[in-house]
Amino acid sequence: MYASHAWASGTSPFADGNNQESSAEGVNAWAGLALWARARGNAGLESQATWMHALESQAAAAYWLAPDLSAFSGFEHKIIGIGWGAKRDYATWFSAEPVAALMIQVLPASPSAGYLAASPDKVQAAVTEAVGSGDYNKTYGDYCLLYSSFAGKAAAAKALEVAPSLAGIIDDGLSMSYLLASVMTRV
Repeated sequence: MYASHAWASGTSPFADGNNQESSAEGVNAWAGLALWARARGNAGLESQATWMHALESQAAAAYWLAPDLSAFSGFEHKIIGIGWGAKRDYATWFSAEPVAALMIQVLPASPSAGYLAASPDKVQAAVTEAVGSGDYNKTYGDYCLLYSSFAGKAAAAKALEVAPSLAGIIDDGLSMSYLLASVMTRV
């Protein structure tokens, strides 16, 4: 079944069907393919990859980062960690930490991830659920701070203030210069 997004388990080896934990990986894959096709001069492939990037981005926002959960009164979270064919979980395969459930939907937060700003009102709620009152001094805290800047100009300005305090815990896949540059595009 195609649902406008990639599935991590295409063979459906689970009772709840296929699953997708990292919507951001799918988005990033299509962005990479579009860039590769452009570099190769393959306009047809670039067009297809750009379309898939747009579709995957829309699905990531709609199903994981800003889902309409109004029909699920028992589900008390702001985002979905793992989307299944038959259910939604606030979880990841690798960590029980709330920040991990959010960041698996954000990493790698590349320049092609403009869709992360699609619902700025939901960004702050998801960040608050992930890091509480703003304790970014933890694993994935740097990425979470970057994501918080998508909540609007005031949030981006606050992220610029907090970022230097994270100098000692920047993830290997990120750098302080990228964190600051990304946040500065939102101020």
